[in-house]
Amino acid sequence: MEKDKFNNLEQEVQVLEKTLEEKKEKLKEMAPEEKEEMVREYTRKRLEKLTPKPKKTEIPPSRPTTIPSPPAKKVLPSYLDTQDEDTKKIVKDLVKLSEEKGLKTALNKIQKTNQPFLLDAFHDALTFKFLQELRKKDVI
Repeated sequence: MEKDKFNNLEQEVQVLEKTLEEKKEKLKEMAPEEKEEMVREYTRKRLEKLTPKPKKTEIPPSRPTTIPSPPAKKVLPSYLDTQDEDTKKIVKDLVKLSEEKGLKTALNKIQKTNQPFLLDAFHDALTFKFLQELRKKDVI
């Protein structure tokens, strides 16, 4: 497990922005779906580095193969629309916690719940958040 070197989500976005800037020429040739997949993969790798390895009895959650482009200001993935309000609030609070105190803090909180679904939903919500920020800055 890696020590979290970022204090908040804005620092994560800055690193992602820098990574994408380094691939600027390649980005011009990529379809929007490929750009989104690049952000999704970055988010997955960051969470993977910061998340303790699951116990062998746990089954990792499956994730959707594609995440549609989020509308402006939408924070949660659409599949959470069918969940109860408490679940939606937990995921929103986890995103806010990661913005304020970093990914590691939010991941520690998720680990304590022992609910793989929350980790999956958090990953997708973070991907949405990163995509929004990068589009706002006209990086992708």
